[in-house]
Amino acid sequence: LLGLLLLAGVLYLKYGQHYEMDTEGVKKIYRYPVRQELIRWHEIEKISVRAGLTQTLLRVGNIAIQPRRGEEMVWYGLESAKLVKTFLERGLDESTSV
Repeated sequence: LLGLLLLAGVLYLKYGQHYEMDTEGVKKIYRYPVRQELIRWHEIEKISVRAGLTQTLLRVGNIAIQPRRGEEMVWYGLESAKLVKTFLERGLDESTSV
């Protein structure tokens, strides 16, 4: 039973949400229940990659987006997490230079 609950949690993290970035900021969108989290570009303080040994070997990782105030947003299980971080930092730079 515990194994099934763990599997359900992993599947929810993998397929129950997706991530977007646009001119407004970064979003974490949940499919069930339908809701979204948004951190606007000017609110972002820090973006970092978190990956353990297994994740590094599998070339996946988590992106932690820390706002100036409030709770961080974590994007889970991303392929090429370092590349995604680079794109997010580029979006952050472009939004603050305008």
